[in-house]
Amino acid sequence: MHRCDSIRSRSHALVIFHVVQINLTRRGIGVEDAKLLKEAIYANPQLSVLKLSYNELGDEGAAIIASALQLPDGTHHGHLSVLDLGFNSIGDRGCEALAVHGLAGNYNLQTLYLSGNQIGEKGALSIAGAILH
Repeated sequence: MHRCDSIRSRSHALVIFHVVQINLTRRGIGVEDAKLLKEAIYANPQLSVLKLSYNELGDEGAAIIASALQLPDGTHHGHLSVLDLGFNSIGDRGCEALAVHGLAGNYNLQTLYLSGNQIGEKGALSIAGAILH
């Protein structure tokens, strides 16, 4: 089975069931997969842990995941408390998207892993500013 087909079939299953934790560490997940995961995040309001470390999300994939944390009505995902995006080649632009859509005013998210990314001063300041507000 092709990797992309595998993620598509899993994303369909994630939308059907009441998922509390998603662990897709080291699965080669990229931008297109992040779009499918966004649907799964929306469809599972009880999701509390999302582990996506050691993948290939980059800034664009991080922005897609960040946008999934903010619901269309402007509120944040109600239960997601742990987000692991370590080692995904995320830089300042990805951090800025996380800060704006995923962190600012989000009191549910308690743990954010970003180690092993290419975060510069601008990205770090974006994250820090969002945490303070």
